[in-house]
Amino acid sequence: MWDIHYGIEKVWEMGYQRVVIETDCLKATSLINDAMEYEGPARNLVEMCRDARGRDWDLCFTYAPREQNKVINAMAKFASNQEEDLNWFAIPPIEIHRHIREDELGLLVFGKRVENEVNGK
Repeated sequence: MWDIHYGIEKVWEMGYQRVVIETDCLKATSLINDAMEYEGPARNLVEMCRDARGRDWDLCFTYAPREQNKVINAMAKFASNQEEDLNWFAIPPIEIHRHIREDELGLLVFGKRVENEVNGK
């Protein structure tokens, strides 16, 4: 949830006007999007994320399972090996390019990579 909050603040600082926050955490997405009062241990954090929607921009939160978003999953794994707590990439690292290309070509079929298409066969 903290990562979502940090991401919100970063894109706000950068001046983006239309933002979609995708996460593979269904619980976080549900808590933020749910209009009901949340009284759990992350209450203040949930409220900060909810309150961000009231700013002068279009902001939405969506759930995206890891299996359906290989690029983001690869970026998260790459970033977890970095020394910084928060990583911001203006250009995707070279290690992610294969996943981007697969996503462009639509090479996932029912959660399985189509290796022949990737290898040009």
